[in-house]
Amino acid sequence: MQKNNPVDTLETQRVVHKALGANSETELIALVQDRGLGWKLALNELLRRHRGWLVNHWTRYLGNHQDACDVSQQVMLRAWQAIDRFEGRSAFRTWLYTIATNQCRTFIVQRMRYVQVEHIERLIDLQLAGTGTSDIERLSRSQAVAAALDELNDR
Repeated sequence: MQKNNPVDTLETQRVVHKALGANSETELIALVQDRGLGWKLALNELLRRHRGWLVNHWTRYLGNHQDACDVSQQVMLRAWQAIDRFEGRSAFRTWLYTIATNQCRTFIVQRMRYVQVEHIERLIDLQLAGTGTSDIERLSRSQAVAAALDELNDR
């Protein structure tokens, strides 16, 4: 069994304490931008500090707390993936808000596509009800409409 080097352990503890003990956003951002030991902890702390207002803001915007939580989770993932592009020219919150806005727009478009297809399928069923059209024909028409909608949405 390999023993931990006491110097490495002390250094790791110091970095963890520094990252978690950073009081200001500026200190955390500096730790993240330096990419030294503990930068991931600093980024996690930054995101943790901002998660609450993100969820509250998007709950009001989307009208649904669970959807806001889903969007906020995606925002956190996108922020992790894009942290190399954060240049510090704007506040971290502004940068995160931009990511959140784009993610929310994507979420809304995806939700609208789902709702459109579902409503059109119901309209087709209502229109063909009582006409003697077979279930296979109804399904075929419904799939054709869904494919056409997907093609329109991609443009």
